[in-house]
Amino acid sequence: MSIFNAKDASSYNNQGIWNQNAIVVEGASFDTCLGHPAPNGEYHHHLHPKCLYNENDNTVHSPIIGYAFDGFPIYGAYAFANTNGTGGITRMKTSYRLRNISARTSLPDGTVLNTNQYGPAINAFYPLGYYIEDFEYVSQFGDLDEHNGRFCITPEYPSGTYAYFVTIDSLLQGEYPYTVGPQYYGLVPSGNTGPGSGHNVISEAVTVYTPTSIVADENIETGYFAYPNPAMNQLVLQTKGSAGLTVDNRQYTINTVEIIDIDGRKVISILPSDENSPLTISVRDLLPGVYFLRVTNNNNDMTVQKIVVAR
Repeated sequence: MSIFNAKDASSYNNQGIWNQNAIVVEGASFDTCLGHPAPNGEYHHHLHPKCLYNENDNTVHSPIIGYAFDGFPIYGAYAFANTNGTGGITRMKTSYRLRNISARTSLPDGTVLNTNQYGPAINAFYPLGYYIEDFEYVSQFGDLDEHNGRFCITPEYPSGTYAYFVTIDSLLQGEYPYTVGPQYYGLVPSGNTGPGSGHNVISEAVTVYTPTSIVADENIETGYFAYPNPAMNQLVLQTKGSAGLTVDNRQYTINTVEIIDIDGRKVISILPSDENSPLTISVRDLLPGVYFLRVTNNNNDMTVQKIVVAR
C-alpha cells in the first residue's frame, strides 16, 4: 500500500498554483477503506487508511501504519497527549485550518498573485477546501507541526522519534494535510520518490487486505447517465440495457445508488427496486454544490459521476 499526498495532480489552468484537493475531487472514488488505484494500478491512500487500524478506538496509542520516504514512521490518529509519553491518549490535531478569504488572490504565505494567477471564485462549485492553497498553517494551532508530525515518545520508540500522524476530526473525517505533508520533515534519499522507485522495503509483519474494485468514469458508456446536470430539485438516473449497470462489458444488476458530498459523507442512499426503469432522486433538500453519484452493482464494482446541485 502507498500513501500519496493531498494533491490530485491537477491545478487550476494548469499553472501549478491552485492545486486540487484529491479528497474533495476524487473522494467519491474511494473504497470502504478510503483508498483507490492510480492510473498505473497502484493502490494508495490520500487520507487515513481506516482498514489498517481501529480509528474508533481512542483508548490506546495508534499503531504504525507505514513509513514515509524520509524513513520516519506514520501513526494513526491517536497518541500520548504529551510528547514525553504521559497525559493519556488523545486525538492528534492538525495545525492547518481553512483560510478566512473571500477570493483566491494570494497564497497562504501572504504572496499576492498576479491577476492571471488568481484562482476561481469561491462558490458552491469551488468551495473553500477545493484547493490545497485554501489551507494555512498556524503554529501551535494543533498538536502537530507544518509537516503533520512531532518529535515524541511512542510505544515503538521509547527514547523518542519524529513521527507523522493521521489527522481526523471528531467525526472521524479526514483533516488537511491528512497524513504527511505538505513537505517532509527529514531528508528523502535521492531517487526514493514517486511510484516504482519510491517504496520503502518493510521487513516487519504486515496486514494485507483486498480493496473493493472501482471504476470511476463520468462517461455515459459506463451503463447509466444522470440528468439534468446541474440539477435543481430532482435527478433522473437512466440505466442502459435490460440487465442494469455495465462495467467492462459485463452486465450486473444495481445494488445501491448513493450521493456523496465533497467531504465524503453519504447524504442519500437508495436501493432500487427496478433497475430497468428510470430512477428519480430528489435533491431538493441538498445544499447547492458539488456532489458525486455513486452506483454499485452486485459485484461491488462502482461507477462515479460528478453532479452539481444548483438553485
